[in-house]
Amino acid sequence: MNKISIKKNLLSVLIIFMLVFSNYSFADNSNTITFLQNQTQNTWITQALVSANAGNINISYIDLSDTSLLGSSKNLLALSSVESTDNNTLNTLANNILSTMNNGQLGESSWLNDDFWGVLALSSVSKIENGDLIKSFILNNQNDDGGWSWAVSGYSDTNDTAAAIMALLELGVSNNNSVITNALNYLENAQNDDGGFGYDTNSNSDSNSTSWVISTLNKLNIDSNTWNKDNNTPLTFLESLRQNDGSYLWASGSTSGINLSTAYALIAISGASYPVKRINIDDNGGTNQKLVNLRIESPDNTICLAKNIQANNVLELLQIASNICDYDFIIEDTAYGSYVSSIDNLDASGMNGWQYFVNWAPAMVSAQDYILNDGDEVLWAYGSALGIKPTQIEVNSTDLNIGDNLKIIASYFEDGTRQNLPWQDVYVGDTLHQTNQDGEININILDNSPLTVYVKYTDTYIRSNKLYINSSGADSVSHSVNLSANVLGNGGGSEYNDEIAFSIDKSNIDFENLAPNQSKEETLTITNIGNVGIHVESNILGDDLFNNTRINNTLWEDFNINLDRSRANELNIRLTVPGNYEGTGTKNAELIFWAVAK
Repeated sequence: MNKISIKKNLLSVLIIFMLVFSNYSFADNSNTITFLQNQTQNTWITQALVSANAGNINISYIDLSDTSLLGSSKNLLALSSVESTDNNTLNTLANNILSTMNNGQLGESSWLNDDFWGVLALSSVSKIENGDLIKSFILNNQNDDGGWSWAVSGYSDTNDTAAAIMALLELGVSNNNSVITNALNYLENAQNDDGGFGYDTNSNSDSNSTSWVISTLNKLNIDSNTWNKDNNTPLTFLESLRQNDGSYLWASGSTSGINLSTAYALIAISGASYPVKRINIDDNGGTNQKLVNLRIESPDNTICLAKNIQANNVLELLQIASNICDYDFIIEDTAYGSYVSSIDNLDASGMNGWQYFVNWAPAMVSAQDYILNDGDEVLWAYGSALGIKPTQIEVNSTDLNIGDNLKIIASYFEDGTRQNLPWQDVYVGDTLHQTNQDGEININILDNSPLTVYVKYTDTYIRSNKLYINSSGADSVSHSVNLSANVLGNGGGSEYNDEIAFSIDKSNIDFENLAPNQSKEETLTITNIGNVGIHVESNILGDDLFNNTRINNTLWEDFNINLDRSRANELNIRLTVPGNYEGTGTKNAELIFWAVAK
């Protein structure tokens, strides 16, 4: 018997809070184009070069392993901008986005920015579906000041307000609609005396935010020069940050141009907005792909939940998903074909082992021999060889208010045939409830705590799919920590949501004096002070120097932790100045932590 251990490929998944861009035509952009062509290419640079009519654009960097909504959105925007004819890839990216549709919105129910960018990306390939529902979701989350936040119930910021306006225009909202007028009023009130815009109404101007606003004005056919404040306009502010090499500073006082800021600025001054170009997949003769979904359940936890994966057979699907969900598995070569004996370090033992089901029915052939069809649902589960059964949860609604009735229906499948699941334990949040003889549970929503609903794993029944119930008031919260460092030459209190809430014991970290190749570490403590467990991730806005920041020895863009209620975690924040870093002087950034219910 041969045994093959399959090691997953570790992927670095970047969750992007899309920043902002701009547009206009200054005298000569040739050196800006050259500057960007000499940088490491990315999706924003691609769109910038297209907006400036540059040729020989390199898109070999595009990484399709990031199947997240935002990752797929930026790749789709880049590929549509170069008018790609790779219809399989374009359809895959569009389907990655569409597969996140849930209750009238795209992606995370507590986020807004993924809806803005999902709409813009889908519009770039003329493939928006359920547009009226998404439009209603965006409109219902406009703040009283006319702006939008990146998250539901968050404070308005210029970046996300600009993106929201552009998305609404793609969804058919007219330029003179009161929603757009109110949003423009918010942006006008956020304009600083230097003519530029900061992240919000209390921030100093930066090129990123100013570029995004200009791009939005471009889309509205509004001349940015008419937005004059103290004889300064968004365009004159942006021009003040332009360097001799064609690059753009992030903000006044910065000493070297930044590639992303330059890309945003070039789009703005070229008169472009988002999407930079539109194509029609169907016009290109797009073909349907064989896309399948996968879930892997162990007795203790859900190991993987992955959607819209292109695979020919069940074994290939398991291999591809290991790159997405970060697990190992072992294949044993037996007389009956390949046998998967271990997934995520859980080995077969005695009568217990790994089994797979397709469309709720147990398979009768080895994983490598089961040929998949488009839309198949594949489930791997660990249990007795004598038989374990898949289960399913349904609810009357995933979006309820306090006082509403939550109706839960539990089912199981016997050889692919669905039947009611009576007298079975079902988790509703942290509490176990039992179904009645018809497999139903009825509960009144008593508060606005977000709830996760699923059938408990037993020796007979596999844990079901999980549904997430949002009640009025459930959202996400965020905190930011200001970062600063003085780079030497080579010679030398918030109010918290009642349910999702956390505290940070520092509001500033100053790494003080650092020379190239030097590092410094600081610590801070994050504490979950809400009454639900939370999942925390991070983002950094500011000078490119801080892209080297690591949190607990993990690059900030890969950092994430789960915090149970009342738990605290000490975080090590480490900054290293690269040896080839040429800038000097004080650099600043903002480290943003954000959380959603886990």
